[in-house]
Amino acid sequence: MNPVYLIYFVLIVIGLIILWAFIRCFFKRLSCWAAVRNVCRKCGFTLQAKPFWFLGSRYLKGVDFVIEAPSCTFAVKLFGCLWPLKSLILREYGEYCFRAHANFLKFILDLLDGYPHPIPAYRFPEPGDKPQQRFLLINPMPLEILMQPNNGQEQISGTGDRICGMELANLSHLLRIVESAK
Repeated sequence: MNPVYLIYFVLIVIGLIILWAFIRCFFKRLSCWAAVRNVCRKCGFTLQAKPFWFLGSRYLKGVDFVIEAPSCTFAVKLFGCLWPLKSLILREYGEYCFRAHANFLKFILDLLDGYPHPIPAYRFPEPGDKPQQRFLLINPMPLEILMQPNNGQEQISGTGDRICGMELANLSHLLRIVESAK
């Protein structure tokens, strides 16, 4: 067998794995869009969003969508993990990084997201006469979320914790809070 064909085969397999991650992320975000729209419709809330907001990126500084309830406003920024076998590490002083747990392609995954990134200063709308709750919606979810205080050990974190003035939330947590604002 020609070794060139083996190299092509390996490159095709790596390409399919990367394509699978993007397809998985797209369908997770699409189901997020449907769930948020259904809750807003069921509760009679107003959803203010740009077209294709569910494709939002953690690098863009604008808020992805706003839900107007009679008692308060929910401003939500999407933040996702492309690879399911990674840990999201949030540092108290405004940085995040990912740690890969899969041995296969670990060197490539760590090259992309293994170093610290600053959490962008997201632009939230000005609060009006109603109180505003700010959420960092993590969708798709990573394997685990760790919070690291200044010069401290990493601790397991989850929904409801706060980072940079935003509450961490997964989709089910956000939908519960929005439904309870009825």
